[in-house]
Amino acid sequence: MEQAEKRKYLIETLLAEQPGYRDMEIPDESGEQKRLLRSLFNVRMPGRINEDFLNSHNGKILYLELGVGYNTPGIIKYPFWQMTADNPDAVYACVNFGEAVCPEDIMAQAICIDGDIGTVIDELRM
Repeated sequence: MEQAEKRKYLIETLLAEQPGYRDMEIPDESGEQKRLLRSLFNVRMPGRINEDFLNSHNGKILYLELGVGYNTPGIIKYPFWQMTADNPDAVYACVNFGEAVCPEDIMAQAICIDGDIGTVIDELRM
């Protein structure tokens, strides 16, 4: 499947999940499609998704968590852990000062960096 086909499939799948978006028209221009896809990812609550959706990425997914603490772990942290556990090709990465942890059952699929996000990013740039 070509990139344009993958992008259109992902958009169609995300639109179908949201009753209010189902009739939304997909733009023809690739830049507009990319903006729409990014927007749909941003408004989608974490949760399970069908296997075809995951397979359009060849099953490789990075769940990147930056600075998420334990004030509201049910929104990002816990779903990311569960989705990582459900997909052996997924990787969970966490950068957090003092709270970079993950459950033991996904340890082999996890990268936990205990540190300030700004400092970690600066060090990665070098």
